[in-house]
Amino acid sequence: MPRSTGEDTGTQRDTGTQRDTGTQRDTGTQRDTGSSPGVLPADCTPPSPLSTDPIQDLGEHNSIPDEPGPPPLLIELVEVMVDEAWDLVLGVGQGGLLVYDVANPLAPDLISSFPESGHGRYHRIHVFPEGDPGRGLAYLTHRDHGLTIVDLATPTAITEQSLWGASGLGGMTQQEDILYITISDGSLLVLDISDRAAFIEQGRVDGLSNPWMAVSTSTAIYVADGTAGLVVMDLVDPLHPVVVETIPLGGVQDLALGDGVLYAAAGSAGVVALDLADPLHPVEVGRADYGTSILSVSRDGNTLWAADQERVLALDISEPGSPQPVGSRATPQFAMDVTAAGGRAWVGDWGRLGGYSVDTGTAAADLQLEVGELLIDSSGDEVVLSLRNQGQGALELKGADAGVDGFTLQVSQEIIEPGEKGLLWARWAGGEVDTTLCIASNDPDQPVIEVTLHTGGGGTIESVGQPAPDFVLSDLEGEHHRLSEHLGHPVVLVYFATW
Repeated sequence: MPRSTGEDTGTQRDTGTQRDTGTQRDTGTQRDTGSSPGVLPADCTPPSPLSTDPIQDLGEHNSIPDEPGPPPLLIELVEVMVDEAWDLVLGVGQGGLLVYDVANPLAPDLISSFPESGHGRYHRIHVFPEGDPGRGLAYLTHRDHGLTIVDLATPTAITEQSLWGASGLGGMTQQEDILYITISDGSLLVLDISDRAAFIEQGRVDGLSNPWMAVSTSTAIYVADGTAGLVVMDLVDPLHPVVVETIPLGGVQDLALGDGVLYAAAGSAGVVALDLADPLHPVEVGRADYGTSILSVSRDGNTLWAADQERVLALDISEPGSPQPVGSRATPQFAMDVTAAGGRAWVGDWGRLGGYSVDTGTAAADLQLEVGELLIDSSGDEVVLSLRNQGQGALELKGADAGVDGFTLQVSQEIIEPGEKGLLWARWAGGEVDTTLCIASNDPDQPVIEVTLHTGGGGTIESVGQPAPDFVLSDLEGEHHRLSEHLGHPVVLVYFATW
């Protein structure tokens, strides 16, 4: 589980826009679903045989043991990158710099960490490509400690070359002998790295809000800004970039360049594709909305991979401006970052590195139900679940059952076409209940999805639908707020962990 240790990792979830939870209360209004509601069989036996899943698991390295007790090495990955030439995946986070040998993708092997003790923390990594004078060096940033340069020419014996103390350093992007680093105070640091081991600071450029990372071409820098959206900077003078446009896409946290297209991980806005025909003025041409907060994207040929903390997702970008969802795979922990190359995707899944491949030519259903738990009112209640088909094949709902008398389950349609959404109504006659709702379909990855259903109440906990007890909380500025002062207005409490 995420641990709160008092440091800001820069991996805060996107809270700037409302998340589609897939549930709603009955308001008594007439629904237009396009078809008459039907009752599914009270049976959660999936169909057999199931179709082939387009996403296949490769290997994994899991640092969190199944048995109780602390892991031998505490790893919390927040960014990963693949180095095809060395058959390595490099990750940073809690544990420092982690190096995985993926020559055998079915058995990733953690071969080293820096520092060797495992008691290190970094937020971002930049490795120089083949043919670059800095090949064998890596730049690591930490928002409190600054910039560290390490020698990883021998991946099993990494050594520190230098440390430059600076605050707020984040994502990095390189154009020849210039390195650009985002700074959390809303600026961009410009470094001359003609000598890769002894950089020279050239200055800082303002005009950003909450930059996470950046990608660049010889013409422009594109900044993923968690507050402003996508920020475009002109590189006509590489040492003095100029902000020329800000596109409000929501909380953008990651970017990937394609063939004339830029892909943005735009939080709850999904994956957004922007045409770069005019590189200084990108134009949105398509998006894929998953109803969750997309944190990371990575392009590999005609496939775009994405991560949303809960899943890894694959999109077909054969038509670059029109990303088409192919399928997804739930990850066991927290899918914080994805990197892809050579037909493989590697996910920094908190304490786990997981590998995946995809066949974009295989069409299958992919049922997305964005909740795992529902609280219902003991006096009787109705909730409506949104059933999304994010695959390329038709989704066939085969059955649904709550296992207790008193529930009525109906669906808007038994077949949901690719990219479409259906509804499931769960009506409860009343009384205390603690059960599981199962839904069976032809989704090859998760043919049976389960949702916990239970009533609230008991002890000091109020039932769902009842007035919340009054309380006082302080905000980030130390100002106190009492719940009763906001009577009549929506109140949202946001919880997250940092380290």
